Amino acid sequence: MIAKTYKIYIAAELFSVLIFFLCSTSVVGQSTAEAEKEKIIINARKQLVAMSSPSGELFEYCVKNKVTGDFVVDLTIGYKAKVLTVFMVSSAPENIQNQNSLKSKLSDLQFEDIKISKNDRIKFRHTLTFNF
Repeated sequence: MIAKTYKIYIAAELFSVLIFFLCSTSVVGQSTAEAEKEKIIINARKQLVAMSSPSGELFEYCVKNKVTGDFVVDLTIGYKAKVLTVFMVSSAPENIQNQNSLKSKLSDLQFEDIKISKNDRIKFRHTLTFNF
């Protein structure tokens, strides 16, 4: 009787250790994925800031097409760091032509030195300001 109880106790201990191990590895995996996602967002934002600077392609595009104002956009990037979706959250001043023009240009962007797997998508919000 004692041997049977001892075996059940050992089995329960092993089971709880196994559950703990499985839970802890999934949490570590999630935090690593979140950290990687944050690095990608930071890199993409840095590139957007560089593109919006006076020597950047977005700035030159906006000067050429007379797009001015503050634009808050939600961007989704995917495989090969291509922009998949652009959603204009707000803009000041409210000029639909400027919004559509900038949205079209943002849709054509592809970020450099960012690696995203085929099935992953990363969405983030960024504010672009073009005042000249």
